Amino acid sequence: FFFSSRRRHTRCSGVSWARRCVQETDIRKNLLQFDFTNYIVTLISFTQGMDCLGYLAVQYLFKDHFTFSPSEYIFLQSLMSIPWVIKPVWGFITDSFPIVGYRRKPYLLFFSFIHFLAWMFLSLSRSLTPTLALIMLIVKSFSMAFSNVIGEAIMVQKLVKNEDVSSTRTKEQLATLNISTFLGAKSVGVLITAYFSGYLLQKISIQAVFFITGLFPLILFIFSIFYSDNLVTNQQIENEKISRRQNLKLLWNFFQKKEIYKPLLVILIFVSAPTTGSVMFYFQTNKLGFREEFMGILRFAKSVASLLGIFFFNQFLRYVKSVSYTHLTLPTIYSVQISVGAVSLKKK
Repeated sequence: FFFSSRRRHTRCSGVSWARRCVQETDIRKNLLQFDFTNYIVTLISFTQGMDCLGYLAVQYLFKDHFTFSPSEYIFLQSLMSIPWVIKPVWGFITDSFPIVGYRRKPYLLFFSFIHFLAWMFLSLSRSLTPTLALIMLIVKSFSMAFSNVIGEAIMVQKLVKNEDVSSTRTKEQLATLNISTFLGAKSVGVLITAYFSGYLLQKISIQAVFFITGLFPLILFIFSIFYSDNLVTNQQIENEKISRRQNLKLLWNFFQKKEIYKPLLVILIFVSAPTTGSVMFYFQTNKLGFREEFMGILRFAKSVASLLGIFFFNQFLRYVKSVSYTHLTLPTIYSVQISVGAVSLKKK
């Protein structure tokens, strides 16, 4: 079905083929103009991926050192995910409340440094308790969620102000490519840290892994110093204060569109489904006896699958105007068959 959709797209007239060539030229032109702003956005996503270096260490910290049960750890995970659930709030704050005339740079500097301090506290604290560890992990999650919002805002802001792209269709394709690059940078970071997260746990202590993980938000902080943000004048700030209530109404009207709330409902149902993530970790380590290095290999395989998904989307689905039920149903059926096969192997 992937290939058939691509063939349908390529069967077009000479005029549409020429138009697509012009659009492809615009996209390549914008790719070549990879300025420092693109590096900052990519570094934000890459840092988020490299942050996974400490995830396995956090799981072992609560399982072995604090002797938490699976249900207790899942509850803690739900608390740590709260900053990501309310991400639109962080976007509204950074858009509505500039600091010294800048919307992005002060927030990025502050939260990347707080992100660094949270990991340093976890690594250097000699009397680490479950409460302190949970507080630092929530602070880290909050900082990373805010930095992620800033990266997405910078990416959208640059696309809107791009005068070299005139076609709406080309802008949509370029936006898709930018999002794929943003997610791809994170997946590359996760891929790099996946195996080493388990390997390092067999060689060094958990707190040493926390220390290494904390170096990446520090690198982001250093590079953010050189980021050139757009200065907002006092007159613009006053005008935006007047129209802030109107912006909230526009946001509400935006979510009432069926093109918006229907995909959001699908995503909400998808993420609300129960998962076996943390329970599976306890099962794999306690029942199956998997060691830290092998757990890293499993994370590595997951990261490779994520990169393959991004690759197939860019290769076969990027130019599909609307996703049909076939594109969603068949991969779901295949994934269910693979999952059932994995369960049957575990029973054997």
